[in-house]
Amino acid sequence: MTRKADSRLGLLKPTLLFVPVAALATFFWWAYEARYRRYADCLDALTNSSCITPDGTNVTSGGIIWAFLALPFTVVAAVLLCVMAVRLVRRRSRDAA
Repeated sequence: MTRKADSRLGLLKPTLLFVPVAALATFFWWAYEARYRRYADCLDALTNSSCITPDGTNVTSGGIIWAFLALPFTVVAAVLLCVMAVRLVRRRSRDAA
């Protein structure tokens, strides 16, 4: 395998991992926003563990769990993004030399 093909594969692996991890992080942050953060004032104002939204949905303080699920996926996505950036810079500097 040539050096150029090897460097492309080196960038492909983290890219293929980044896409689903970032998608999961985005989904979990969206769920956190929709199920907890949007109604945090209502949940905090009440001493009860749930709140009825204007559209009739019952949300609970358990919606905070979505943030705990989103955080590790966000960290992994950030690490993969840094790995991709470092590999891209190295590849460009090697190609320029």
